[in-house]
Parts: sequence; C-alpha cells; structure tokens
Amino acid sequence: MRKHFKNIILVLSISLFVYIILAIYSDVDLVYKEFINFPISKIITALLIAIGILIFKFFRWNYLLKLKSIKIDLISSVQIFCTGLIMSVSPGKFGELIKSYFLKDKFNIEYSLSVPVIIAERFSEFFTLLILESLILILIFKNFSMILLILIAAIIVLILAANRTFFSKIVLLFSQIKFLKIDKSKSDAIIDSRKLLFNPTVIAYSFFSWLLEFFCFYIILSNFITDIFVLEAVSSYAIAIIFGSITMLPGGIGTTESSLAYLLVNNGLNLNYSVVTTIFIRILTLWIPVLIGFASLTIYWKKNKIHL
Repeated sequence: MRKHFKNIILVLSISLFVYIILAIYSDVDLVYKEFINFPISKIITALLIAIGILIFKFFRWNYLLKLKSIKIDLISSVQIFCTGLIMSVSPGKFGELIKSYFLKDKFNIEYSLSVPVIIAERFSEFFTLLILESLILILIFKNFSMILLILIAAIIVLILAANRTFFSKIVLLFSQIKFLKIDKSKSDAIIDSRKLLFNPTVIAYSFFSWLLEFFCFYIILSNFITDIFVLEAVSSYAIAIIFGSITMLPGGIGTTESSLAYLLVNNGLNLNYSVVTTIFIRILTLWIPVLIGFASLTIYWKKNKIHL
C-alpha cells in the first residue's frame, strides 16, 4: 500500500510542477488574481456537477455489478467505488482494478466476475468520448480530417473490443497483475463476458457522465468566455482528454493540461484564462475524485486491516 501512496504523491508532485510551469508561462500574478476572484457561486455549481458525474459513474458501476450477478450491500458498493477513485491517476485508470481486489477480499467474489466490470467501465468511457467528440466536430462543421480520424479510431476500438483474439491479449496483460491471480479458466470467463462492453445502458451512463463533465467545463469557462464558440471549447477539452488517455501517462498528467491550454488559446481564449480554466477543471474532475478515493481507501484500509 505504501508503494501505491508513494506513486500517487509522485503524480501529484508532477501535477503541481506542471501547473506551476503553466502559470509561469502565462502570468503568475494574473493567474493568481483570477483564482482569488473566481465567483464562489460558480465554484459551488461546478463542484456539484462534478459530484453528479461521480453519481452517474456509481450508477454505472452498480448496474454492471448486477449484470454480473454480484450481490453486495449498497454501502459496501459505494465504499468500494469511492476507493477505486484514488486510482484515477493510474495509466488509463486501469488501476481501478483494485476494486476487484476489495470485492474478493471482503465478499470472496472471483476476479473472473469483477474484472469485466472494470474493463467495461474503461471501454464505455473512452468509446463514448470518441463518439461525442465526432458529433461535436460535425456540429461545428470543422476539421473534416479530424472527424474522420476520430470516427475511424472509434470504429477500430469497437472492432478490437468485439474481437476475441485481441480481447484475449488484453486479459492476458491483466493476468500479469500478481494480486489478481487470473488462471486459464478465469481468463476464458472474462473473455466470454465481453458482451458487457456493448450494453446500451452502460454506454448511456457513460454518455451522460461525459455530458455533465462538458457542462462542468463550460461553467468554469463561462467566467472568462467572450467571443469563443462554446462547442469549439468543449471540443478542445474532449481532444485534450483523448490525447491524455492515449499517452497512457498517469492521469494524462502534463499532456492533458498542456494540450487543453494550447487548444483554448488557439480558439481565441486569453492565455491566463486558459491556464485558470485548465487547472480548475482538472482539480474538479481528477483531483477531487482522487481525494475522495484517498479518504475512502484510508477508512477501508483501517476498518478491514488490508495490506497490499
């Protein structure tokens, strides 16, 4: 467990370094001033929306558990879900497989049942983000080559997920994680459950959670917005998240922030405003969930005396 905490602290330190660099690159004094003067009402609104995003994701998690006939009480489900949030800073968020460990430890639920739930969460989030970004680009009639590229990426993701051979290789990678202890029979069970990836309700939960996240981004952006086109700004945010995801860096740290700030400036937003918007949205959608996860994991760890 100490190793995991050290890794998270390292990622946090790198994030702070990135934010400081962004602030210095713009204007530290002006960025600080914008933070201090940011309307409390908008911060509260954005925070409530950020919590709403987590609620949607919890509903998706709980629904997936039911699909796999995993029966646990609601409080435990909430606690395990929240605990997994600390791994939002892991590459591709696949560190959330720690939820499978807790399901096994507390309820003796086989990894072959729980691992597909986490895979379905990750797949549905990335797939729906690609589709939403394509739709936004179509709506703003901009960059046909980018629309085509993202649609092709979405189709490739869909085909690969449906392909048993490719999915088997993904499961093989997960089987290398020591605490999961996935043997041949469990691997086959996970592979056969890949139909979860295409469940319409799961996709819908991911779709609406992204819409809420875009709205949260808009609330922050609206404090500075002048003549910048809202859909273009939201498109910039989606592209930055996609870029951060495909780099497989922990939490997309560095790549997401720098690309988002650049794209916002490229769309006509003042550099200082772009930096403040970028830092605010990352705090709300990445670091607050990590903080919730840290608190939940600490409580869970002490209560159940878990040692990883």
